[in-house]
Amino acid sequence: MKLFLATIAILFSFVSATGQSAPVLDSLQKEYLKPKPFKERGNLLIQLASATMSVNPDQADKYGEELIALASNQPDKEALIKSYNANGVRCAGWAGIRNYAEKAMNYFEAGKALAVKHNLKKYETNILLQQANLQLSVPDLHKASKYLEEATTLNANKNDSISAELAFTRGDIQLARNEKINALRSYLTALRLGDSLKMAPLQRNGLLKMSGFYGSIEDYDKAIAYYEKAMDKLKELPAAYRGLYLKVTDLKTIGDLYAFQKNYNLAKTYYENSIKLADSLQYQPLKIHGYIGLLNVFIFMKEPQKSMAFMRSKQGQDLTAYLSTLKMDAIADQANAIIYSEMGQLDSAGKYFRKSADFFNNSGNPIYKMSNLVQTAYYLKRKGDYRQAINLFLQADTLAKSNGQLDKLIEINKNLDTLYTNLGDYRQAKFHSSAYYQYKDSFQTLNKEKQLSQIEADDALQQLQREQLLQEEKKNERNN
Repeated sequence: MKLFLATIAILFSFVSATGQSAPVLDSLQKEYLKPKPFKERGNLLIQLASATMSVNPDQADKYGEELIALASNQPDKEALIKSYNANGVRCAGWAGIRNYAEKAMNYFEAGKALAVKHNLKKYETNILLQQANLQLSVPDLHKASKYLEEATTLNANKNDSISAELAFTRGDIQLARNEKINALRSYLTALRLGDSLKMAPLQRNGLLKMSGFYGSIEDYDKAIAYYEKAMDKLKELPAAYRGLYLKVTDLKTIGDLYAFQKNYNLAKTYYENSIKLADSLQYQPLKIHGYIGLLNVFIFMKEPQKSMAFMRSKQGQDLTAYLSTLKMDAIADQANAIIYSEMGQLDSAGKYFRKSADFFNNSGNPIYKMSNLVQTAYYLKRKGDYRQAINLFLQADTLAKSNGQLDKLIEINKNLDTLYTNLGDYRQAKFHSSAYYQYKDSFQTLNKEKQLSQIEADDALQQLQREQLLQEEKKNERNN
């Protein structure tokens, strides 16, 4: 069920980064009504567009377009580039929804064209980096690499914060390609640069990347330890980063790590703490993180009755209402469909699967689409509609191959073997049985590689730490 968690979590990944409490949002809207010089109004529109994104996306788009219109009338050639970039960053945070991924790319392209026209390489580099990160979230690793290399070429021979960000993104691409040790080296390079620049945001980002790395090799103890260090770093961030809002997401993500570790009680504790902190900030959307976590714990634990009780609770109703505000009712429908299916209430499950189908079938994200295909196929299998279940599992198989998801390929082909056997098509059953064992062997090999990666990662980390200590000792000797 990790896929269901990821589907929702990605959609809300931007809420905390742009979150403002209701009183602060009201204050921004009051300031909006007052006449202001361009710079102040521009910054205000950026804040309003970002903060409103999580409660009223259409209004956020209007603020974003107003920013562009305002900047287009300014003599400062950088103003319009900044406005396009700000809108691109805002939309990129919601790239899980195809429409916003396209909007983000269009804004970035417009800003980049102006940067090239006026030979402003700093802005061009930054936008290329943003485009690389956007393609990572789509995901399209080929395009992400292309944008990254263009940005790296423009930023050659520099030792600045952009260099660190480039290294972080390089590590992300390497990790997505399963080049784990190279990814670790990239993250450590960026982290050391952040330390040398004494920039808390870069240092925190480095700790988050290290947590993500160890999570990818399922060393959850280290992943949690790094994330807790990153959360401690919040107190060193400038006020503009709104540390308490970020802490809401941090608590929820640490809860996710405990859930993946199957330590469900600790996971629930972190989710509940995330909700309490969000409640103290008087900002409803931030509570959604914790609600999602609690729901998915019950789904992970295969306790559909508890999942249904949650969906009917005040918290579940708040989650459903918020999704409706964002025109994402289909996500709540999918949750209800999965729960009803696992409870054996197939008529109700079918109703909700049909309601959510268009949203996921039209999704630009293949992982979301594949997750829904698999869940719907399970429902059809339980219903006894084997041929239609096979059809959906085959579609999911194609998507899982393109995404390189071995665990899902094992699951899908095992089900296809069973379904074809039930229909008496033993030739196809044998084909998918062979595929199942082939993928299972590959998965076991990958698990061994993960264990080896843990050892190699520890060795690489110790070696780099020794090198860093040696450099510091030499520096101290020169100073003495």
